[in-house]
Amino acid sequence: MWKMVYGLEKNKEGDFPPNDCEKVAATGPMAGVEKTQDDLPQNGFEKDAATGPMAGELIFRTLQQILLQARTESSKTELSQALKKTALEKGFAISDNQGEGNCMFFALSEQLDLIKGIQISHDELRRTVVQHLRENPRLPDGTELFHFVDGYPSWDAYLTSMMADGTWGDHVILHGAANCFQTCIHVISSLRHRHDVMICPEYDVAGRNRLVLGHLHELHYVSLIPHKGGKDV
Repeated sequence: MWKMVYGLEKNKEGDFPPNDCEKVAATGPMAGVEKTQDDLPQNGFEKDAATGPMAGELIFRTLQQILLQARTESSKTELSQALKKTALEKGFAISDNQGEGNCMFFALSEQLDLIKGIQISHDELRRTVVQHLRENPRLPDGTELFHFVDGYPSWDAYLTSMMADGTWGDHVILHGAANCFQTCIHVISSLRHRHDVMICPEYDVAGRNRLVLGHLHELHYVSLIPHKGGKDV
């Protein structure tokens, strides 16, 4: 089953071939129960989960809400500082990238190298994940991933757009990357009162380190790396 976990923020405000994906034979969706950040394990992810046909939709809607709310928040500078503060509190520092519509792929590329030792360029990563989505267009319960896509007339049109350099990655891409590379992806938002989101694949990855991304205003993603000496490294 495809396992997904997301934890609430505090009230205070392997070896893997770089050019291929391990295929996942999923049998059903799984969504994680809400936890406070203090309850989440530091070196893994919560394994207790609820099952049901709405599980996959819940995680996608949570990600969509984060993206939409980002557009209505205050300045990018303020959100950048907010993300820096939140990341620092959780033991991470921001590693920014040039963006240009490829920020999610740059961030994932750096994280794959740092965490899993997989060296793959942002453009090759884009092609690999899109191909994985093309071959795996449904959630384990049979729900079409296109159900979670906005602004495209068809699944093929969406994939064609995502294949193009400079197209912003979205929540569906994160799902594809998690399953393609068999790793959990932890997304920390700069927005106040938002959930962290943990996306995990079907394969049991307990005990393995997860990829950690920061999400900033205007759909900008950054890589978050372990904090050292009080400075971004």
